[in-house]
Amino acid sequence: MTGSRIFSVVLLCVVAMSSPAVAQRPQSSTSGVSFVRTAIIKGGEMASVTGTDFDVAQGLSVVSHFPKPQLSGTVSPARVPADHVPVAAGNEIVSSTFFGFLGLTHRDQRLSGTGVYTNTQFNIEPPDQGLAVGSGFVVEPVNNVIAVYSATDGALKAGPEPLNQFFGLAPAIVRSTPLVFGPDLSDPRAYFDSDTGHFFITEVEIDRDPSTGALASVSQIFIAVSQTNDPTGSWNIFKLDVSNDGDSIFGACPCFGDQPLIGADKNGFYINGKKFSMHDDPMLRVRVGSMQHWRIVNSTSEVHPFHIHQIHFLAYAENGIQSDSPEWLDTVNVPYGGTVDLIMDFTDPIIRGVSLFHCHLLSHEDKGMMAKILFE
Repeated sequence: MTGSRIFSVVLLCVVAMSSPAVAQRPQSSTSGVSFVRTAIIKGGEMASVTGTDFDVAQGLSVVSHFPKPQLSGTVSPARVPADHVPVAAGNEIVSSTFFGFLGLTHRDQRLSGTGVYTNTQFNIEPPDQGLAVGSGFVVEPVNNVIAVYSATDGALKAGPEPLNQFFGLAPAIVRSTPLVFGPDLSDPRAYFDSDTGHFFITEVEIDRDPSTGALASVSQIFIAVSQTNDPTGSWNIFKLDVSNDGDSIFGACPCFGDQPLIGADKNGFYINGKKFSMHDDPMLRVRVGSMQHWRIVNSTSEVHPFHIHQIHFLAYAENGIQSDSPEWLDTVNVPYGGTVDLIMDFTDPIIRGVSLFHCHLLSHEDKGMMAKILFE
């Protein structure tokens, strides 16, 4: 196995949260909000992609054969089939009719897009969801795709459509020779304002180098506002440049507003974006095409969920004890005062540039439990 030495990535919550205990006043945007365009969520033609190009398991709740060719031995299902899980008797929680429906799927994320956006989406996990319900509609953005459903019966009303297409940006990736990379979108949020009857969608955007896929210096938050209470109609698109926003106490910019949260009251609509410097050097460098053994060490007194972007890992041991059912994940809980052992899979040739790993607790991530990784 290439790169078999142990990397100890230490989660030091005390250090990460040791900013001076002074009032921190983030600077407001120096560029302001600018209007971009008017958009409509279009219909959902799905690209026709061969099975070898669609590399995430679909279908049943457990996949009995999902091989990783780089590993020897038997790979067992990570979870038992759904029909083997005991189901407790339910209690009535509502007096009116309650129903569910199939929302956006991983297939929608990967295969949505029309015209020049056909077959330009990435496989993205885990599902980072926004959801807003109002005026008889359900608006759901997940990762980099959006759709509108009926709140009455769950019928699809618009989409699914890539958010790159909705916001009028270049496709996420053009699978030509050579590959062409578009801007990176993440962290969707959705909100319905019952007072005004408008829907709001926000999404973080970071420019990428079209040739290498490396993150560039410009970051923006895109804001979509429905013109009426009907989200299948026209939306006004705005953008807020956050490349140089934030308090200098957190380091030098350019920056991006990570995991922006949204809210509203009678006075306005608010976005809280946490600054992360894009000029910090990467903590780790890895060779694309390799696999590595990482040991994640938690030296604190609380559990931390370790999360990495773009790749998956095989979580096979906790506190030095090998698991009976190793799982392919991108997020794993690291026990307090303990360790987890991971096989990091860097063999996908499409991973490029700089990415991130961090604690998946927002309060910890906000205070600096985040680092870069460079794919070479």
